[in-house]
Amino acid sequence: MKGPLVVLTLGTLVITGLVRGGEGKKDKAALQGTWSATVKDKKFVLELKGDKFTATIDENEVYKGTFKIDPSQSPKHIDFTIKEGDKWVNETSLGLYELTGDKLKWCANEPGKDQRPSEFAEKMGEQRLLLVVLERQKKKKKD
Repeated sequence: MKGPLVVLTLGTLVITGLVRGGEGKKDKAALQGTWSATVKDKKFVLELKGDKFTATIDENEVYKGTFKIDPSQSPKHIDFTIKEGDKWVNETSLGLYELTGDKLKWCANEPGKDQRPSEFAEKMGEQRLLLVVLERQKKKKKD
């Protein structure tokens, strides 16, 4: 009776992978666009296009790179790898995200730290975290 059990287990794994893959594509599509927030009196703008990001702080501090998500985790994971910027080049920031309509809650550690936050908080032990709620920027209508 091992044969049917193996087939059932493999089938379950394939279906689970397809569901997770679909959720990943759905979330990735929903994340695309421009998001903004004010964090400690600084304007923060995050642009996501494809698997690339641009993060701008107060219009003068700019970081560019790639991002990837894993919505199968709880809470969902998002990682940003910086490729261009004043600091943290080639470092990855491990984080969490929660997407609700036009609001994106993001919590992340400093790039290069190897521990992902376990919850949406401003501190993890002695380590400070970035916790921000961004709003989707609506595209301006052309007259």
